[in-house]
Parts: sequence; C-alpha cells; structure tokens
Amino acid sequence: MGLGVKQAHLIVSELQAGLPPTRIDRAMFEPPETPASPTWTFTKKYLAQLVGCALGAGLARLPLSLVLSLFGISGDHGRDLYFAGYDALLSVFVGLIGGWWVGRLRPSYVMTGRWIWLLPSVVIMPDMVRREALNRSTLQVSEYFFAIDPSGLGMAAVTLFTIPLFASIGYSLGMIAVDSGPTKRTRSIIPRAIAFFIGAILFLAIGVSYMHHFERRRIEAWSSVRYVIERSTPFSADPLLLCGGSPPSQRALDMFTMVQSLERRACGENQLLPPGSAEPKGSWALERVRVLRGRAPGAEGWVYSYGLMKAYTGR
Repeated sequence: MGLGVKQAHLIVSELQAGLPPTRIDRAMFEPPETPASPTWTFTKKYLAQLVGCALGAGLARLPLSLVLSLFGISGDHGRDLYFAGYDALLSVFVGLIGGWWVGRLRPSYVMTGRWIWLLPSVVIMPDMVRREALNRSTLQVSEYFFAIDPSGLGMAAVTLFTIPLFASIGYSLGMIAVDSGPTKRTRSIIPRAIAFFIGAILFLAIGVSYMHHFERRRIEAWSSVRYVIERSTPFSADPLLLCGGSPPSQRALDMFTMVQSLERRACGENQLLPPGSAEPKGSWALERVRVLRGRAPGAEGWVYSYGLMKAYTGR
C-alpha cells in the first residue's frame, strides 16, 4: 500500500531537517543485508561440529572408560604402556550417539555432519595405516593405539589424532542414520530410537571383544621383541658353537639390532639342553632369534641371552 501525500511530505521534511524518519520503518532507508555465502556457512557448520565432536568425545568417553575398568577392561599395562584401543572404540560409540542426537535436534546440521569424518581421515588415516603395516612387520606397537609413557607425552598421538579421528567417524555415522530415517513421521521416532541404541550397544560389545583380542595379540608379539645391547654380539646358526665358547667371528649382530625371540635354551657341558631344562650354574643361556630390523633382516640364528634386552617387560 502506498503512502499518503501528506505522510510523504512529512517524511521528506524530516529528512531535509536531518531528523530520523519516525513514521516508517527505518529498514526502508538502509541497504539490504548481504546473505552469507553458502560455502562459508557450510565451513562454519563443518568446523563447529568437528571441534565439538572431538572435545565432546574426549570428555564423554571418560565415565564409560570407568565403567569398562570395573570389568577389568582398561588398557592399562603399568607405567610404561597404555592401550588406547578402547578409547578409540568409545569415541566411535559416543560420536555415534552424539551425531544422531544433534541430527535430530538440528536437522540443518545433517548435510555437513555426514562429512565430518573426511578431513581427519585424509590427514591422519594414511600415516596410521602406513605405521600399522610397518609395525606389524617388526612386531612393534603403533603410537596411535599404544601410548608408551602414558603419564608424559606418550598420550599425545592418542589425544590429538586417534580420539578425534574415531569420534568423527562415529559422528558421521550417527548423522547418516538420522538422514536415512523418516524424520517427519513422529510415530516412528521412538521405535527407531530404541533400535538405534540397541544397535549401538551391540556394536560396543562386539568392538570391546575384538579390541581385547587385538590388545592381547599385539602385546604377546611385542613381548618377544629384543634389542641387542652388546657390541658385535655373536650370531650363529649352530648353537653348539656358542655352547662350546667358540662362536664364529665373521657373523655378529650390531648394537640396537631388533630381533624376535623364538626359543630359549640352556647350554650344559658344551651341549644344548632340552627345552624347559634348568640352567646349570655357570652355563650359557641362548636364544634363537629372527632379525627384524638391522643387517640381514629375516635371518635366524642363536645368540647369547645376556646380549639382549626386552623391548617390553610387562607390568
């Protein structure tokens, strides 16, 4: 509807006098606001969810970790080692619940929330896979899942990379579960929510079982790793040469060579005693080892036990 003639004259006179217009909306004299760029809006929502997901999972997993510890599942292996696989699993679980909950409350976040996993995966996953493959060949443990010296900087990789990565994966899965469901039909929300939580709990139970098996297998493998701590440690395919005190001088292992202990035997009267025999006083103890890292990787032979140091001593 247009303005009356008198009202229009009044407005013009007010403007000429430098007074603010009082009889019409000021928005008529102000430039229109520029709408935000869709790319910037997407980026803000993406980063907000990514940071919130990482921080939320880091805090929400703590009471769940306490519950698991009541059942003897903690990942704690003394002062020197901590298994963070359960933390990664709980981060997925918490992220899954959080993503589903946020998606229900804020449907506008679903489109960006489905892709929260992408950036952490591109940045972290290649190095995680590479290190895991390398560590499997040398029977070592990955710092992404095992924190050495957990009271110090050993937890840095777990806190900064492992937990945010797995939390973002769970969060995106929760968003996908929301996006694939009938959100407008309120009658289906409660049954779907019940089914979702049951599925999440089953995932957690199966995941804990797998992580326990993974933890035990990797710890057992790492417990067999030794480091050579003697210069030019004799290395022979024939244990009798070592038992007789005349090891071959042409074959030796350098200091800090990484080996896997395959068998331990004792020498007695210049002979190799059967497995499990008590070590006679003053006898040599030998170990059959396989070279993991150093000169001639993959070579097997016998060395004196006193020249080796365990990589992991346990609790």
